[in-house]
Amino acid sequence: MVTAAAMGQERRESGAWEQELRAAKKTALLQGGRRRVHYSFEDAREMIEEYDIITELLMLRRWRVRSMLGAPRAWETEVGEPGPSPSSVDTLKESAAAPVCVRGETREELWWRVRNVPYPPHVFSVCVDSTNNNLVISTSNHKYYKRLSIPDLDRLELPLDPEAVSFSHNNHTLIVKYQKPARLLDHEKRVRREICTLSSEGNTEDKPQCNTQ
Repeated sequence: MVTAAAMGQERRESGAWEQELRAAKKTALLQGGRRRVHYSFEDAREMIEEYDIITELLMLRRWRVRSMLGAPRAWETEVGEPGPSPSSVDTLKESAAAPVCVRGETREELWWRVRNVPYPPHVFSVCVDSTNNNLVISTSNHKYYKRLSIPDLDRLELPLDPEAVSFSHNNHTLIVKYQKPARLLDHEKRVRREICTLSSEGNTEDKPQCNTQ
């Protein structure tokens, strides 16, 4: 049970991002083994998050903003598999062999999976760019270079810690991991707890109980 004193301490520790989340209009839907939460912010931005209803892991996060004329733009994926790109006869399809970077997470770590990078493991390097607060993937053979932002930390105004970074390479796939800092873990715990208070539409048969630990 969360005491009033604990709730007061959490409010003091939460920042502008948590205040935005609390102020946003939220709707929830249970579907296909996931809990989908739609956020509508005061500045017309929209965010969709999908959580596994058993593990409560975040499986998807997408954003949509509006143009200067108020028209909604396409959804952009921050976490999870990206959605299909708009098809056009004038648009060349991306090569199936091109590198593809997908972001996901566990309870303790953020991770990125970069597929189609068939280079020796020893050529890869992953470092922290403290100036821009992002991760930089590079190869000594100059075949691949990518910057990885971590919006989760940016929204909480947290700097990157080089000691929290690790990576491995196997079967033409690079895995980069970042250990979640304590403040992010606490923030996510509070978000999960609030999500569990939302009334969910859809199939509620055998609805699982939320684990807010």
